[in-house]
Amino acid sequence: MGRLRHELAAQEKTWLEEAVGRTIWLEPRQTLVERGERIERSYYIIEGTVLRHRDDRKGERQLVGLNIPGDFVDLHGFPMKRLDHNTTALGGKLIKRLVICGAA
Repeated sequence: MGRLRHELAAQEKTWLEEAVGRTIWLEPRQTLVERGERIERSYYIIEGTVLRHRDDRKGERQLVGLNIPGDFVDLHGFPMKRLDHNTTALGGKLIKRLVICGAA
């Protein structure tokens, strides 16, 4: 579904399935990764939205980015092992579903 160019080869499907560690669910406003926390895996959004933000000196939230289904939340931080911002589930009563890629 959603593949407009061509079907994935059997080997490509196998690689993708083997890359998925486990599925997790986040409630709205639940933090996924804290700023400065060591990152050992990357997250891929299946459903929902994740807000990337920093808190300023007054404690007010500053938007850094917004991730939607199909985005990796922190792929840029994965090789650096840390993020300079927080990632938090966004939304009303919707539950966020993400797939962990890499280490389970």
